[in-house]
Amino acid sequence: MMKAEMKKSSQEIIGSYKMDATYREPEFADFVSRREFINRTGVFVSPEYFLHIYEDYKKAGVSLDEFLDHFEKYNFEIVEMPMSGTFKYCVSDDTVSGCGMYKEENHEANVVEALNAAVLSNYHSRKYVDSVVEKYKDHMDREEKHMQENVLLNAVSNGVH
Repeated sequence: MMKAEMKKSSQEIIGSYKMDATYREPEFADFVSRREFINRTGVFVSPEYFLHIYEDYKKAGVSLDEFLDHFEKYNFEIVEMPMSGTFKYCVSDDTVSGCGMYKEENHEANVVEALNAAVLSNYHSRKYVDSVVEKYKDHMDREEKHMQENVLLNAVSNGVH
């Protein structure tokens, strides 16, 4: 289904998430969710790129509805790709199927929802890695400080000033 057809039919591109879903995305009090952005504009964006979309909205200085209804006027990088054929995936592959992510118990993800599930999985993996790296850096900084303190204590106890 083409983007214009989706807008006319008001069909969601990405279904509703469970309320308790652990798939957190960037959120802004004065903007729509990434899911709503995709459903309203028909343009798929990653959680990382959604931050840029929000910055573009703030710079545009227009109403939210104006920005969403005429998004292509504010972003010139959109590519439309016709799709046909059958997309197959294993429902037990949570990274693709989004199993447990959507409100409906037996939700069968469409191709965009499968892409969304994979993108969110990657986003959370990257956020997790970033947090581990930050904790490692903090630990190493503390260890370096302790080593310097120990060198000073040893120097003082050995009579070196």
